[in-house]
Amino acid sequence: MKVALLVPLPPPMGGIGTWALRLKKVMPKDCEVVFVNEGLVGGREFFGEKAKKNLFDEIKRCLRIWRDLKHTLEDKDVAVVHSNIPAVPGGMLRELVCVHIAHSRKRKFVVHYHSTVSSSVSSRLSDFLLRRLSDAADEIIVLNEKSRDFVAARSETPIRLIPNFVSGNELDEHIEVRPTLANALYVGGVCEEKGIYDYLEVAKRFPDITFTAIGKIEEGVVEAAPSNVVLTGPQSHDAVHEALMKSDVFFFLSHYVHEGFSVALTEAMAAGLPCVVTDWAANKDMIGNDGGVVVSVGDVDAAASGLESMRLVERREAMSRRNIDKVRAAYSQDKVVPQYLAVYREVLGLAH
Repeated sequence: MKVALLVPLPPPMGGIGTWALRLKKVMPKDCEVVFVNEGLVGGREFFGEKAKKNLFDEIKRCLRIWRDLKHTLEDKDVAVVHSNIPAVPGGMLRELVCVHIAHSRKRKFVVHYHSTVSSSVSSRLSDFLLRRLSDAADEIIVLNEKSRDFVAARSETPIRLIPNFVSGNELDEHIEVRPTLANALYVGGVCEEKGIYDYLEVAKRFPDITFTAIGKIEEGVVEAAPSNVVLTGPQSHDAVHEALMKSDVFFFLSHYVHEGFSVALTEAMAAGLPCVVTDWAANKDMIGNDGGVVVSVGDVDAAASGLESMRLVERREAMSRRNIDKVRAAYSQDKVVPQYLAVYREVLGLAH
């Protein structure tokens, strides 16, 4: 069996592209993954000051995607088209054409919403497109409970909640919980919608702690950073792993409207880091009541209080053990990848 993934491949690096490359590596040999690249054009990026769309570029992008999908489906072994998008109007409209292309060639179509759908769908148009695309699909995948409930109220198409995952080797090495809390870390877009300015405000209150941020830096962030903040820019995956091992706590204060299930947060949990996160997207589902501290978006006081409470090494040790156990039980590739295979077999009418 072959599955065609509709995904925006890097560059630029983004959550869906990173997830897709990882999935291809760990799929069993009897399920080959091929890509139809929905990558951005014209120098646009997923967030930050370069996120604004250009209509002409988007038209060119759509035409390229539809052409490439038709070409991919000339391979008779491709049985399922697996679409991966945030639930935004442009993407959903484009994928409505993709589902028509797939069904007209007698292929099954799975739509995978890589965002918190209730946050992404904010207009009558987007709600209409969500209903149409969800009804047209053969099965739906979502990343968190908020999305499942929101979509289920609008479509009768079967829905599965499948989280993102970490590879097996990422559970092999964990941090040493050190007596002194000295290093905080954030990984992701270093921009306003990812909560970087709240992170900087927390840093100002803890001059004895080094706060590192890894990722593409938005204009204006460098000038706002206090002296105990290290802004590295983008780093390799190995460098990120090394930074995780040297850290004592992980911050994820995002309020990015298309956030769904953070791979960076999952990797931090797998490394055994206690986490300070916003009650946004899947963050609370992941951290729960004992893997860190969950705060409201923009509540710097609560984030600072949460960090202060983690100075107790016993508390960080308990959070570390809990997060490692949570990832191993729910977010490891051994637990998650079979769920994708089950979706493909289900839409094809094959026995599990």
